[in-house]
Amino acid sequence: MKNPIKHRLTLDKAFDECTLLPYSGVYILAYMGKVIYVGKAENVSHRLYQHYTTPTLDVDDWLCGMVWDLDNIRLDILETPDDVDEAYWLRETEAACINTFNPVMNMTLSG
Repeated sequence: MKNPIKHRLTLDKAFDECTLLPYSGVYILAYMGKVIYVGKAENVSHRLYQHYTTPTLDVDDWLCGMVWDLDNIRLDILETPDDVDEAYWLRETEAACINTFNPVMNMTLSG
């Protein structure tokens, strides 16, 4: 298995260039150098859009309140490699990133 392709941009650029985002992957949202949230998606641009249109999580509310500062929210995406079981890779990679970064919003989701 090859390493995933990594993409890094700001959230405002992600919305401007959503057609350039990888389709499937694990995404990491960071603000002021602190990882805020790690998520996985079979369709990354659609999932990011959902955070704004159907807010149900703490991270959704946080993002909606940060629309004035999207250019300071970093978005890293680890693109799902072609040669893996997508669901397994997404689940395991998301879990590994959460364990590594201890994101604030994921911790509120787990208890």
